[in-house]
Amino acid sequence: MNRTLLSSCLLVVLILVITFFSSCKKEKFITISGRLVLSSSNRVPVSNAQLEFYQRGSGGIGIPSSSGSSNLTARTNADGHFTAKFPLGQGQFIGIPFSSMMPINMSVSSNNIDASWQNLPASDTSLGEIYLYKLVRQLVVQVSSNTAILPSDTLILNASTTSGRFSKQYTNLSIPATTLTVLDTIPNVVFSYFDGHDKTYASPLYIRVLSKGSGSSFERFPMQDEQIRLHRIYIY
Repeated sequence: MNRTLLSSCLLVVLILVITFFSSCKKEKFITISGRLVLSSSNRVPVSNAQLEFYQRGSGGIGIPSSSGSSNLTARTNADGHFTAKFPLGQGQFIGIPFSSMMPINMSVSSNNIDASWQNLPASDTSLGEIYLYKLVRQLVVQVSSNTAILPSDTLILNASTTSGRFSKQYTNLSIPATTLTVLDTIPNVVFSYFDGHDKTYASPLYIRVLSKGSGSSFERFPMQDEQIRLHRIYIY
């Protein structure tokens, strides 16, 4: 082995040793804080709400290889404020442990609303004022199908509203293929899913189609506006 190759091997070993000892630290914590209020139209604090935080571990590479998820529970105070000291999950790279950089998800159930904040960064984060939900006072629901909807078909629409679960069946419809048709208008629809990547709130609204004939394939449609984007719509 020539001297240049030997020096390169020693340098690689030295880097790995330094990385190993620098990575083998105590569990790493980050701080996530914010203030939870009821809605975009009613900013009263949501007090004593239990927040659930979760992060997947990073996938390991090499032998041995492992990863570990992490979770934490916190509560809002009387004014809706919260501070969570979250322990990051773990991963391994060629046997060397490191803190997971996978996104963090937060969820809460309060005021008969299930809300979640997904894809939060794995670093110290101040969320500021966040909403249990954003309110859409009138949501116009439209459907479009690549095959005709027949009078024998049944459409089932479900949505979350401030009054609870909206569920309704529609029969005796006759909608030609590829025609965009207004199905219904739902008042006070709740948008309670927040995506930290694109900074949008979404509603868990979906439509099921029960057909007596052969299976039909339906296109998703979203009803959009300038601030809120529907992306959790399932039409099948």
